[in-house]
Amino acid sequence: SLTGFLNNTSSLESDCDPQLLINLCFTQPLNIHSFRLSAPDNGTAPANVKLFTNRYHVDFDDLEELTPIQEFNFGPSDFGPNSIVLLNYLKFQRTTALAFFFENNFGNEDR
Repeated sequence: SLTGFLNNTSSLESDCDPQLLINLCFTQPLNIHSFRLSAPDNGTAPANVKLFTNRYHVDFDDLEELTPIQEFNFGPSDFGPNSIVLLNYLKFQRTTALAFFFENNFGNEDR
């Protein structure tokens, strides 16, 4: 549930490979400046993430044709309990949809 994610009591993981795609749609335009990302210390933390804005229902096939608005490469030390990822604020103004594409993880685990 969303409450579980907000309280850090739930997590998401892929069912078959290290890739994970999360699509968020908002009811009104938002100005987004950052996001918080936490991960376990077991090799399954994301190594990189690509963000796409204002595209509804992005799927894995779309990702080959789209250019991300911003991309991050992470190191294992980037995931702490209060880790905040700062965005290029100008690129995330009036955002109505946001897609996170986690392409791989540190262990290339299937989750």
